[in-house]
Amino acid sequence: MASIYLIRHAQASFGSDDYDRLSPLGIQQARIAGEYLGTAIGPITRIIAGPLRRQRDTATVIAAELHERRGARPRLETDPRLDELRIDEHIARIAPTLADPSGEIAADLAAAKSSSRSYQKVIRRVFTHWQRLSHESEPETWPAFAARAREVIADIAGGSVRGGITVAVSSGGLIAAITQHVLGLPDSAAYGFFEAMKNCSITHFLHSRERISLSSFNDTTYLAALGTGRGAMSLITYR
Repeated sequence: MASIYLIRHAQASFGSDDYDRLSPLGIQQARIAGEYLGTAIGPITRIIAGPLRRQRDTATVIAAELHERRGARPRLETDPRLDELRIDEHIARIAPTLADPSGEIAADLAAAKSSSRSYQKVIRRVFTHWQRLSHESEPETWPAFAARAREVIADIAGGSVRGGITVAVSSGGLIAAITQHVLGLPDSAAYGFFEAMKNCSITHFLHSRERISLSSFNDTTYLAALGTGRGAMSLITYR
């Protein structure tokens, strides 16, 4: 069996003017991910990242750590299908259309830039509504996004050598959609995976040419173990 280690990008810069860059903690998370992958699993044959800066930078740091520990640096590929859903664009378009008799959505929107909790509450309302808007075309429908998730995981598996190990860096929404698809669950299950996703977590798939199965989901035990061993404060983050 071959393996795909699908990694959510390390912590980005939530609340700043440029979210799409790794925070200092995020860089530390990515370094530890590279160290773990370089010592705990076999030789990695491919590293693929989505097009966002936080995805590519996470993959670049991981690749550098692999090079330091194994003396080989797999070529870093980019696949635009590993891009995240455009959640902020969906929020801007959908949130104003949602019924809000109590004013809760408006309050959460006002606090979303500084409060991760408020932002997540807005995402929950918008994401679950977006999934029902199959007739909408901007910026991407749920059916199109789900199809992209199915296609990219199938192509990564299909492009792997026998017994090969692929590392792919993406984001929470896409990993959630892939996991929901692989498990054969209904669309309504996707949000639960999305909300639970931690920074730099590893979701491990085993596959043959014909079949993909989930081995583990959203694992950050390596961050807790290696960070604690160095006296670091918690490296487990959600945003």
